[in-house]
Amino acid sequence: MVSGIDAIEVPGRGYRARIALVGATLLDWRTVSADGQEGESIVDGYRDIEELQSQNGVRNGILAPFSNRIEGGKIQLAGSAYQISPVAAVETAVYHGFARVRPFRLHKVDSDGENVRAVLRRQAFRTLAS
Repeated sequence: MVSGIDAIEVPGRGYRARIALVGATLLDWRTVSADGQEGESIVDGYRDIEELQSQNGVRNGILAPFSNRIEGGKIQLAGSAYQISPVAAVETAVYHGFARVRPFRLHKVDSDGENVRAVLRRQAFRTLAS
């Protein structure tokens, strides 16, 4: 855990990354020297759960399924009209998708000895019974 944030750590050759399961959000990315010394993080990630929940600055968030603003939260898809609510409790506008506040799960981690790939998954849609 990173200051109350449920996260995974992805160590690679010469680096270490931490990724929050909420929003699959990159929290930090640091170089690691051959003797194990970590450098400063090269990203401005959330430091604790309160910052992550506030979504202040949408730091390193996945902006999906849309990356801009939806005027009034109204959208039409395939001939049907939808009303989207703001993503975070403190927001009044609908912007930057909703993936950034949804829980993800670690699906798998692959490594070729030099590079590491972490796959996080989120069930994006559900079928409603008619």
